Amino acid sequence: MCASVFGCTRGAITRRKAKNRRDDMPENGESNTLFGVYKNLCCGVEVIVAEGMEFPDCPNHPRLTTIWKPANTDTIHKLPMKQAKSDKAA
Repeated sequence: MCASVFGCTRGAITRRKAKNRRDDMPENGESNTLFGVYKNLCCGVEVIVAEGMEFPDCPNHPRLTTIWKPANTDTIHKLPMKQAKSDKAA
């Protein structure tokens, strides 16, 4: 028997996550490798996370593990970046 209800729950979640975790579904605190729109599994909040930034906590469930999946981005188009023109003195 568990000493605490939270200890039992946390252990069960950890075992389930380890068994079913997909590498393409990052958690809060992990560094993002691909710019995009992500949706959390707990309540469907969508965020934009730039490459190199950490995935945030869920705004509705802070301090809990949040799993993020890529959102449907069929209608989002990434525009090419224009290089800044350099001003040359004439």
